Amino acid sequence: MGRLRCWKHSRLVPEIGPFEVSPVFASVRFFGFYIGFSVVLAFSIQNRYDLLMYVIGKPSTPSQTPISMFFYGYNYPYDHNEETMAQFWRMCDQRGWGKFDSAKTDALDKLRDAMAIQFNHYYGTDQDSREVWVRFFAQLGVEEVPAKVKECKALSQTIHVNICDLVDNSIRRKDLQIFETSDELAAYSRSSGKIFPLTQAYAGGLLKFLLREI
Repeated sequence: MGRLRCWKHSRLVPEIGPFEVSPVFASVRFFGFYIGFSVVLAFSIQNRYDLLMYVIGKPSTPSQTPISMFFYGYNYPYDHNEETMAQFWRMCDQRGWGKFDSAKTDALDKLRDAMAIQFNHYYGTDQDSREVWVRFFAQLGVEEVPAKVKECKALSQTIHVNICDLVDNSIRRKDLQIFETSDELAAYSRSSGKIFPLTQAYAGGLLKFLLREI
């Protein structure tokens, strides 16, 4: 009987021989295989595709989010009460990554993927859905949401808030810093390192609409 290989992982799981052992022992071995497979799967959630597949349909909790799984992959003690980007830059310093270090660039790309997935999961992706806009404006403290989607889009363009802060707010639930002008937002984003690329691969329709060039 051939050995069973775990999905996207080179580790081999012992054979299960139902015709060679008692039913009780077979059940114990199968349970052991299940636990082993779960552990292997947890450790394999490090690349973008695995991360995307893992969070589909899962509730976002402080202990299990795309962002927390990203930091888990780098063995960093992520704290959902702290800002994501501040923790990332601290992790870079601890690892001795320089400004142009390829490892740092790769990690930042993966973190932005995780943040985009987290944003989509919490706020939604359909920019033409009023329900999505109601959820978005609720985070900003906007009580009177326009009745039409077109008006919701127009209103959002007058609100200057950082995308990274919006993502963090989906977990931390703290007051968002809203700026008077786009220039103030741009200055804040650059100084804090909270830059989100316009061409983010996993950005849904809502996130793409909200992203601005700074």
